[in-house]
Amino acid sequence: MRTKPPKRRKACVKRELRPLAAEKNECWRMDFKSDKLFDGRQRRLLTLVDNHTCESLAIHVGHRIRRYKVV
Repeated sequence: MRTKPPKRRKACVKRELRPLAAEKNECWRMDFKSDKLFDGRQRRLLTLVDNHTCESLAIHVGHRIRRYKVV
């Protein structure tokens, strides 16, 4: 029998709730999406969304999205 809990459960002990956005442009989220074209090439999309209005602020499309472009 295992005597101690797995280490992966330690992260959820200190987890906090995300604050809700009360007004426009207060909190944003980023999301990466990907899709394959008919010839097998891959496209990636970086979307920037406002949490309060759920409006898409920007979309960046490319084969590779480097970290300096995200920043």
